[in-house]
Amino acid sequence: MGHIDIKKVENSQSPYYRGFIEMPFTIYRNHPNWVPWFNKEVQSFIDRHHPLFEHSFGDFFVALNGSAPVG
Repeated sequence: MGHIDIKKVENSQSPYYRGFIEMPFTIYRNHPNWVPWFNKEVQSFIDRHHPLFEHSFGDFFVALNGSAPVG
């Protein structure tokens, strides 16, 4: 594995958004207990429209090896 870059996913318009959304599908694809998430639900988190952000804050990140998301 080469150099890993950590990139912040600011919102659903971020160039790293697609990698962030698709990464769990790659990691857990064959795990029998994994339940895929709804992309619209994750988008509401990333765009800070979820009720959680009325009283909380947080950031989202994706790890990249070159241009490939790895975590």
